[in-house]
Amino acid sequence: MTYIQGVPGLGTTLSFTPDGGSLTAVAQLRSVEPPALEAGTWESTALGSTWEEFLPTLLKGGEVGFEVGFDLGISSHAAITTAMFAKKSCDVTVTFPAAIGPGITGTTSHTVGCKVYITGFTITGVDKENYLVAQVKMKVTGAVTLT
Repeated sequence: MTYIQGVPGLGTTLSFTPDGGSLTAVAQLRSVEPPALEAGTWESTALGSTWEEFLPTLLKGGEVGFEVGFDLGISSHAAITTAMFAKKSCDVTVTFPAAIGPGITGTTSHTVGCKVYITGFTITGVDKENYLVAQVKMKVTGAVTLT
């Protein structure tokens, strides 16, 4: 029988720094959407062609999104809004735990790293029975590294 190995979401972290210092893990992380990589295209179909043709152009890092149980008293949460208001670029690293599954012997985690600007911050879940949740959107600027 063949088993599928996978990387669990449990244990994933997102760390950032708005000042080029050491990365700090964002506390109370609920979910993460890593960058969606995409290559732009240039339509290059010649008049004699019977099919559309394209060439790749610029690579795009897309956006990074995450959600936290929000508390402005937590330093990593305060740093998010401070970086947004100051329009500072931030270094971001998403770290995934090692793969799991039958027969897996490796214990290597994997990371996605990039530079971003924080472009969105929304507080949701404001009611008497839930804690505050903040949704953060960041736009990738420059290269994305996958290790």
